[in-house]
Amino acid sequence: MMLNVLLLAFGAWCFVYPIGRQWPVDAALAWFWIAIEIVNGIVHPLWSLHERSYTPGLATAPILLILAIYLAHQLLRAGQQRSTAA
Repeated sequence: MMLNVLLLAFGAWCFVYPIGRQWPVDAALAWFWIAIEIVNGIVHPLWSLHERSYTPGLATAPILLILAIYLAHQLLRAGQQRSTAA
């Protein structure tokens, strides 16, 4: 539970400060969060299948997986637009 709260707080902090203020490290932090949430979105359902029952985090894992994939798509698209504009 505490790890989930810390991950959520980290994501919110990244959105407000590094990404919101366009720090040079913003994309790296976003990709780090994307990687964590993709692993989370895959592991939680697999864990529930293994246990053959609900496990903590299963309800939110698909939502966070979709958000991570969407963010990755947006970052890739922004990178492509920057490279074609240059």
